[in-house]
Amino acid sequence: MRTGANTGQGAVRRAIHWSAGDDGARWAFRVALFVFVVVVYVVGRRQWFTQDDWAMLIGRTVQHADEGTAAWLFTAQDGHWLTVPVLLFRSLQLTFGLGSHWPFLLPTLAAHLGCVLLVRCLCRRLGASAWTTTLICALLLLFGSGWQNIMFAIQISYTMSLLAFLGQLVLVDHDGPVDRRDFAGSALAVVGLMSSGFGPVYVFGVALLLAFRRRWRALLVAAVPSALLYSWWFLAWETDSAGSIKGTPREVFSFTRTGVLETLRGLMGLSVLAGVGLVAIVALCAARGVLWRHRSALVVLTVVPVMLYAGIGVERVHGFGFASAAEARYIYMAAMPLAVVLAVALDQVRRYAGWALWVVRLVLLLAITKNVVWMSSHSLPWSRTVAGERHVLELIAGSELTKTADQSRQPLPLSPDVRVGWIPELVREHAVEPLVPQSDAEIALVRKALGLTP
Repeated sequence: MRTGANTGQGAVRRAIHWSAGDDGARWAFRVALFVFVVVVYVVGRRQWFTQDDWAMLIGRTVQHADEGTAAWLFTAQDGHWLTVPVLLFRSLQLTFGLGSHWPFLLPTLAAHLGCVLLVRCLCRRLGASAWTTTLICALLLLFGSGWQNIMFAIQISYTMSLLAFLGQLVLVDHDGPVDRRDFAGSALAVVGLMSSGFGPVYVFGVALLLAFRRRWRALLVAAVPSALLYSWWFLAWETDSAGSIKGTPREVFSFTRTGVLETLRGLMGLSVLAGVGLVAIVALCAARGVLWRHRSALVVLTVVPVMLYAGIGVERVHGFGFASAAEARYIYMAAMPLAVVLAVALDQVRRYAGWALWVVRLVLLLAITKNVVWMSSHSLPWSRTVAGERHVLELIAGSELTKTADQSRQPLPLSPDVRVGWIPELVREHAVEPLVPQSDAEIALVRKALGLTP
């Protein structure tokens, strides 16, 4: 009996030891990947085309016909260079049509997954423990605080620039002469530039890292082609400024502070812990004893989100106000780099007390739970809105009233690129199934959308 009990106790100890080790952390991350697939399926099946999705699918198509291929590819939208999203959306439309939203959402989900995997690589490379890395990356997989960049198809624009930056950072983080990794990183930088207006900030971040490392030739390879290409585009095509009135230094500082703290609230799960996270990050970047190779990367990963928020504040603070700093699409962009620094910083508590590391991990588990809840609570109203837009278009398509309506009318306030004259084309591409209005309420809804007298 004692022998059996001892054997059982030994098996339990071995299981606990295995679970607490790197192998247990790897399997926990695989479980998180499975949960991610389930969550995005449940949430994603409610989504549909809306807002800037239509700018790619309709607005750019009209522009192509009216102004030619060059304007279609290179014209700025809200200050963003969008050649990569334009080509992606057009390819998907030609291949799959508009009968399903999934072909357009899946690339965004894939880019998001790629960002998380690169964050995982950076965490381990910079010294974060296996379990802290797993918890941080599980949090990012299900990052409800940044849900727009996960569940809104057109946000492939932002996410692709971030993916290119993280990929280039991983590639150029080596010693020695310039090699194919540096040239591959330079190619990624071009993709990032052509995906969103955040590309130049990311190129600067990589250049800063290489300057810290004194890899001057690698810096030229990483930054010069991108700088020349972006200068050409800016001078030739950047005519669509996001904001005519720029923020003052004080306004930009307040905007940036709000954004960074909101980002850390999302990562830590609680507003009261955002300041703790900020102190931990600053302390790590300034601490003695950190290898310069690690410190330089950690500083860059901290500086880049601050620069992003400062740039957004300059352009957007007057048009959208300070509250826009807490928008999910911006929080996402700042959270990915900051998560790496936060993971390394939180692990430092084990130097002072072993039990404190378990407290940190409990906080991260709470943050994961809260972000899953936020993913659902934020995306549900969004899905109801887009479902309402789709229903309006279906009723318009099934109504005889379209013949008397202004064909240039915009029936959807949130999606101005959709015009009445385009609805038959949406029917042909199976984006909309005509639905004949049956009730007085439905007829009134159609008349209001078409701008007709009640």
